[in-house]
Amino acid sequence: IEFLRNKNVIVHGVLMMSHMNDIPGLISQSKLMQSFGAEGIILMDSAGYFVPNDVRERVDAIKNALEIEVGFHAHNNLGVAVSNAGQAIQSGASIIDGASMGLGAGAGNAQLENIVSTGIRNKTIDLDISKFLEMSQKVESDYPDKLPLITSSSIQSGMAGVFSGYAPQVKSVSEELGIDSQYLWEEISKRKLVAGQESMVREIAQDLMNL
Repeated sequence: IEFLRNKNVIVHGVLMMSHMNDIPGLISQSKLMQSFGAEGIILMDSAGYFVPNDVRERVDAIKNALEIEVGFHAHNNLGVAVSNAGQAIQSGASIIDGASMGLGAGAGNAQLENIVSTGIRNKTIDLDISKFLEMSQKVESDYPDKLPLITSSSIQSGMAGVFSGYAPQVKSVSEELGIDSQYLWEEISKRKLVAGQESMVREIAQDLMNL
């Protein structure tokens, strides 16, 4: 951390897959990172599981417990990423992640231009929207095949609280073995898999076949 500070880099702590921990646990981890020298804590809704009330409760609690900035990163599995980002702002988060046209894994991240436009309407953001729209128009024009979509699979992963990067494996394995994909998403959730454990999807599906 001291090396990064010497390089004039802002150091943020990141709470990945934050829905998998309760509020006291998030506060404990946040305080630990603050003690290590983090200058901000980013609450990551990595699975797109939260709805605005979840965001309000967590941002309020973490902000009240810390002396550093609090931020929020949304995924759009349930179609409420922008609303979640807006709630984070209203709850005092000062670091908000977004992406032009929502570019990101699975159902995508919160659309940056929509965060700004709704913030302008709510009088919580004072920025010129034109540059954000210029970027979104470029993304829409140059990368039309990369724009994220909310699919039944991304909704299932969001409801289950599972990282949506598992979607290709879940689709392939559930079709091959004739297992309901929702059932498979739910079982992955029970086993608390995180990103990087994709190889376990088939093993879990086979366990379900043997029940």
